[in-house]
Amino acid sequence: MENLRNAILIVLGTALIYALIRHFVKQDEMQCDAVVFLEGELSIDVREVTFYDSNTSTIHLCDGEILRMPTKNIIKIVDKDVQ
Repeated sequence: MENLRNAILIVLGTALIYALIRHFVKQDEMQCDAVVFLEGELSIDVREVTFYDSNTSTIHLCDGEILRMPTKNIIKIVDKDVQ
């Protein structure tokens, strides 16, 4: 009976630690900490920009929208911490 109790405590502890780590990682991903300057447009606050070998980029906007466009349309990306 002691072994079963210990096994349950280990499983619950592991699940709690996993949930906490996932929460803080998700919270970090949701931050809008970059600004993208696009050709012919003003700046846009973004969460993340991903570049691909096919010369396309994916821009994750703060409102959850995703833009896909040619990389040549991106003039500059600036971290808000650096500005």
